[in-house]
Amino acid sequence: MSRQFRVPPGMATPTKTSTGWQSNVSMPTDDDGFFGRECPAEDCGAFFKLEASEYSSAPDDLRLSCPVCGLTEDAKSFLTADQARRAEAAVREMAQGAIRAALDDAFSGLGRHNNGLVSITYKPGPTYVPKALPSYIEAQTIRTFTCPAGGHRAVIYDLLTVCPYCGPATPPRAVLDDNLGAMLRLLDLVEHLPPEHRREVEAVGGVTALTERAIGGAVAVLQNFTKQVHSRAAKTVVSGNPWQNLDRIRKQWQADFAADPVAQLSAMDVATLKLGFARRHLLEHNNGVVDAKYLAESGEKATVGRRVRFRSTFVREFVAASMRLADELEATIPNEQARATASEGSGDEQSSDNDVPAAPPQDQLPEAPTMGIESKLEKRNAYLRALWRKSGGRTLHIDMAMDTASSVGIADETELVSVAHYLEAEGLVEIRTSGPGISITHEGVRVAERSIDPQSEEGREVELRRQDRAAFIEHAYQLVDGDEMKMFNFRDVGSTLQWEEDRSMGAAEYLVDAGFLDWYTMGGNLILTHDGIKLVEAGRKPS
Repeated sequence: MSRQFRVPPGMATPTKTSTGWQSNVSMPTDDDGFFGRECPAEDCGAFFKLEASEYSSAPDDLRLSCPVCGLTEDAKSFLTADQARRAEAAVREMAQGAIRAALDDAFSGLGRHNNGLVSITYKPGPTYVPKALPSYIEAQTIRTFTCPAGGHRAVIYDLLTVCPYCGPATPPRAVLDDNLGAMLRLLDLVEHLPPEHRREVEAVGGVTALTERAIGGAVAVLQNFTKQVHSRAAKTVVSGNPWQNLDRIRKQWQADFAADPVAQLSAMDVATLKLGFARRHLLEHNNGVVDAKYLAESGEKATVGRRVRFRSTFVREFVAASMRLADELEATIPNEQARATASEGSGDEQSSDNDVPAAPPQDQLPEAPTMGIESKLEKRNAYLRALWRKSGGRTLHIDMAMDTASSVGIADETELVSVAHYLEAEGLVEIRTSGPGISITHEGVRVAERSIDPQSEEGREVELRRQDRAAFIEHAYQLVDGDEMKMFNFRDVGSTLQWEEDRSMGAAEYLVDAGFLDWYTMGGNLILTHDGIKLVEAGRKPS
């Protein structure tokens, strides 16, 4: 029987097999239990991390896919350089120990023999002290992906192509949500820079480059999602590339599924999507310089020969419109439509005392009296309150229509533009640059709510919303035990409170705008901010 030998920490005691010695070596993990993996493809080499507990329970024949390039290989092929060095050191230590053990086994019974010619004696050497295995610190976890197909968790450091475990079977919507979320985080990186650093980035064109990269990435992600959903429905494209713009997608869907995925979108969403596709095409093929084709496809009023310019707010609008288009694309596929119908049916059958009555359609907004509103200040305040009513107190883009303006005494479009620009300069509204739209800002919501008579019907509605916001953040705090590193979904909080989704979303959006919560990934995932934790622990209410 072979003798055991000492090994360094992190390495299991080796066992003798028919072909040699065998041992297991542990690999360092981060604070969240993830450890690194690296794509073996020379032209990729993407780094990502997997959850150690899930990986350790996987079968020995596990195959992984690189989440960035999609290469699928045996799981053992995804060693990182640090892990390879650690494993190689373990092999050297095992070899040293095995040699000592073999010598001891071979000569342990050899004593002193003297036939008059030779005397042989074997004395075991000092106990071998193994060298410590090289260690390392895993990269910081920034963005965690959870695959809905199997609950697999991974940390991704680039744009996502597939789940490492599911490979090509990864649900297209999961990839879309994660990558669109990455585009928004790209914008956040610049917007949250200290002023002096932001100016440095702006001076070298970095803000423009990142904004253009974000719109290009968002369009590409949407195109790929559309292609994948179409392909999984067992449909083939006869010719050409129908994913290049919204009109082509629409025609392909009508031809293959007899359904129009654009029909339920607002005119503003349609305009935003068309403009996003056109801008990406122009940036890639004409260096962003406006030409006649761009004017025809985008519907934007611009000057031929000038370079197209847009802000990060447009990218955010495009991402939001893309999510709504994705909903419609999935809903028009037969099996997706059946699931959506079943879901809607179950929602109609359940009710709760906490349900909020549906808001009246925007075109049925109760009219405010037009008499007695004479001063510009009164008209501005009245129009701000009208926007608050029409948007349901949320920072959503709505049509800058004369029906709302005339209901508060604004005479014509010229006066409407004047009022809107004044409110925008005050930071109370935001005028959409890509179409006839306007939205009330977070500060505008606060100003409008403070100006409403607390004893009026609207005043009571304001108070209910304030109670909702307080209840939402308190339950969110309880859900993650006050840990700003733990993620939660706004729907989970709403489910606990027995709220409808719109009610939960309204409270979540307000708290995000107030700086008490922060969107973490697409799909409605949030985290508490430091200010949000302090708010709850101090027993205060969101203002």
